[in-house]
Amino acid sequence: MTRSQAISFYRSIYRAAGLLPSKDRTQFVRRRLRSEYEKYLHETNPERISFLLQVADTQLDTLLVQVEHYNQVFSDPSYHQV
Repeated sequence: MTRSQAISFYRSIYRAAGLLPSKDRTQFVRRRLRSEYEKYLHETNPERISFLLQVADTQLDTLLVQVEHYNQVFSDPSYHQV
């Protein structure tokens, strides 16, 4: 079950990163996501895995808030004025 949860969070975060209005930010989040996933791929401690899944859930929520905020900021016409 935890493997499927981890993959589900990975996919959700990957997709959410694609909603960011900046290509650089999207690439940064996706690179960081992959790096963190690979770092903990072989974790076997159930308590640690549970903690990491909670962290992933929090990171997904945070990323979705950032997506909403950035999209509001970038859609404001006054943002693009020099």
